[in-house]
Amino acid sequence: MQERLQLRMQGKLVLHEWHRSGRIPKEMLEMMGLEAFPSKEREKSLAGLQALPRLQKGPRRVAVIRSRRGALIYLRDGNRVLLLRPEGTLWARRWLPMVPVAGFLAMLTILYLLLRRALLPLRALEREIQEFGEGRAPRGEAAFASRRDEVGRLARTFYDSAHKVRRLQESRQLFLRNVLHELNTPVTKGRLLAEISEDPETRRMLHSIFERLSLLLEEMAQIERISAAEESLALRPVRIVDLVDQARDRLWIEEEIPVEGGGAVVLADFASLAIVFKNLIDNGVKYGKDLKIRIREGWIEFCSRGPGLDHPLEWYARPYSRGEARAKGFGLGLYIVREILERQGLELSYRREGEENIFAVGPFRAAGQK
Repeated sequence: MQERLQLRMQGKLVLHEWHRSGRIPKEMLEMMGLEAFPSKEREKSLAGLQALPRLQKGPRRVAVIRSRRGALIYLRDGNRVLLLRPEGTLWARRWLPMVPVAGFLAMLTILYLLLRRALLPLRALEREIQEFGEGRAPRGEAAFASRRDEVGRLARTFYDSAHKVRRLQESRQLFLRNVLHELNTPVTKGRLLAEISEDPETRRMLHSIFERLSLLLEEMAQIERISAAEESLALRPVRIVDLVDQARDRLWIEEEIPVEGGGAVVLADFASLAIVFKNLIDNGVKYGKDLKIRIREGWIEFCSRGPGLDHPLEWYARPYSRGEARAKGFGLGLYIVREILERQGLELSYRREGEENIFAVGPFRAAGQK
């Protein structure tokens, strides 16, 4: 509608100038972006026009008509007829302005596809990093070997670092296993020598010493496997009282440790959780007194009276961290506890109630609970 009104207004101006000067105002047509039909083409265009008889009435006439070529301006001044059309084709006038927009959208689409293609290898690299973090060796290095762009350089840096970390881990594991093997040999020989001792009391004492050393070496080997994520967990129903007895045997504690609800059964890995109990019971005996264990709402609490912690629990969960009042040992107990619990999806917490230090482990699922 707006285009029709604009063309009609232009037609009136042209008709006025045409009538006044007696000639076609070419300069005005050029300024308005109009062009006049040649006479033969004009007659051909008007021949099939049904509204022509109506347009021929009156001394002067301005009309905008529709044709297959688009909107046309019909002008008549007496016996003279002029047929005008906007310069350019209908396609050019309607769709040509859309070409830059279409080109811009096409360019954005191409850039998006190119960027997506360039960043697609990052997804594979992300999976490699996740698998490496879970302890699996990277396997997709060959896919990035031929790339010379930023992604290729990033991938090669990651794989180089991953190989160095793997070599360090393997060296550490080899060193620890060699040390454990070398220590296990004299312990085994000592146990054999203890059996041939003639004094029963000496034989019993030596047997207990070497038995404890053997248990410590076995525990160290198990901790090494757990830290290297090589040992799979065997979750099964475990009685709390059995874990406490196992920890007492490893610590050579003859006194009974009160356990409230010791008959409770939870799903856990017995071997690794026994190390947790051993370390927490050892802490309670070394740095407190009146140690007792209780089960409360899926948590196992180790309670003892003694001085509180000098630092937050997170500080002690780091390796080789010891407070001023806790200078015994190497400061690895709670670090080992935290590592084992995280592998089983459990947590370690600490709180102080009155004169009691309470270390809690959990939450455990009861046996039979899914």
